[in-house]
Amino acid sequence: MIYEDIHPKTEAYCNLIKHKEIFFELLTSFVPEKWSQEIKLENIEDGKISILKDFDDQKIDTVLYKVNFNDKKMYFYVLPELYSKNDAHSEMSVRLLNFTTQIWPQILKKKEKVNNRSFEIPKLIPIIIYNNLVKLGNNFEVEENIAEPTFKHVLINVNKYKKEELIELNNTISAIFLLAQDVGYSEYFDRVKIIDNKFTRLKKSHKLWIENWLK
Repeated sequence: MIYEDIHPKTEAYCNLIKHKEIFFELLTSFVPEKWSQEIKLENIEDGKISILKDFDDQKIDTVLYKVNFNDKKMYFYVLPELYSKNDAHSEMSVRLLNFTTQIWPQILKKKEKVNNRSFEIPKLIPIIIYNNLVKLGNNFEVEENIAEPTFKHVLINVNKYKKEELIELNNTISAIFLLAQDVGYSEYFDRVKIIDNKFTRLKKSHKLWIENWLK
């Protein structure tokens, strides 16, 4: 990215992904799981920004979604991981567990008959948008840093995608990732022109969301 301090973009990502059309694009374009292609837009409930606390009491924004899938409810929270400090492995793992335990009560307090023996805890899947200046290994998994992993996650490593792949997707979230990658000034402004000229399927409202993300 062309700016040094990328922390303010956490809020920008959340304001973008709280629109369920963008969350749907994120699932279908960047989550390489079979189930992600089976989810329908009409089965996604509106996203809600949830404020969590890091270990140093810093407030972190994330977006919580509920999805109806195969007659069951699934929950996702989208976490923009934009820190520039060198904590990309073990500390990210612990932070993710911390956030997950904060979100569970938000889900369960809304459920009726939680004490009923037939009650099933719905699945909660973190989706990490990783745009850290510290590079991850090709096969990095958060669970490798946890002695007894009890959950799965989805890691979207923004800088891993080729420019051509993002242009071919031709949607709002791929346009955002195209601008979010670590490139120089000249290349950055070339990409702005590409989005303006080649991303012809973008709705006017989605173009406005991209402009708001850039601010």
